[in-house]
Amino acid sequence: MAWTEDPTDFLVDFGVTVTASGTTGLGILDMPGEYLHNERVITNEYLLRAETSKFGTLSYNDSIAVEGVAYTVREQPLKVDDGTFCLVLLTKDDTIPPAAQNLTTISGLNLTTILGIPLATLP
Repeated sequence: MAWTEDPTDFLVDFGVTVTASGTTGLGILDMPGEYLHNERVITNEYLLRAETSKFGTLSYNDSIAVEGVAYTVREQPLKVDDGTFCLVLLTKDDTIPPAAQNLTTISGLNLTTILGIPLATLP
């Protein structure tokens, strides 16, 4: 059976504005967490569900804006079911302010979290 509905109709209620490579559309942004024991979150991933016709050609390291917030594409979009929609794994672009400096040990090694995120001073 051929798809006759407009895919945008499925995104109107919960969708947010998505812009990448000069294309604007709607998408649903989720932030599922990965958990370790004692209900501790060890990582949060950003997952965007969007129309494949608009965002299916994104690739690793492409820039994308979701509701005006900058993200980077982590891998090529994964088509869902018949390929009308795709899932795009994203990383939020958190940049350290220019006035901030990385915390280091006496020997000059950068201090990082268990996830490898550098610890920095507040500006």
